[in-house]
Amino acid sequence: MNLGLESGKNQLVPYSGNWPQLYAVEADRIRKACTGVIVHIEHVGSTAVPGLLAKPIIDICVGVRSLEHAESMLTHMQKIGYDYPGDIGIPGERIFGRDKGKRLFLVHVVVADSPEYFRYLAFRDLLIERADLASEYGDLKRRLAEVHPEGRAIYTKLKSEFINRALLDYS
Repeated sequence: MNLGLESGKNQLVPYSGNWPQLYAVEADRIRKACTGVIVHIEHVGSTAVPGLLAKPIIDICVGVRSLEHAESMLTHMQKIGYDYPGDIGIPGERIFGRDKGKRLFLVHVVVADSPEYFRYLAFRDLLIERADLASEYGDLKRRLAEVHPEGRAIYTKLKSEFINRALLDYS
């Protein structure tokens, strides 16, 4: 398993064909742990795009009826190895992380069918459909990781600018 990234680090690895299976196993664990809370669950982020360089962390988008459901997931998610920092300042989203020392999975909890939910899916699908855009995004990520190997916040901010532009231009 080529997963895991230390906190604050920016390391990119080539796409791995085992990521969809790792997602599927983890999604099943989450569904079983949080029975009755999850409306949708999706593999998102770069590990969901065949051929794309990625940080070796699988991103999972969980759609719930309201963000209060994220709070109700806490005990169940802790039982399967997740920590929850609460509201970390991302509007409309709550994050759970598995394996604190070396992150393997990040779960982004958003309201099902909200703009945040559709944004995750739209960008993933756009990268899958547009190989040229995926290549451009991969090149940007490589440059950003080289320039900011310890600065995940700036890396994420600069990637977000690309994502916003791509969603406006191609959606």
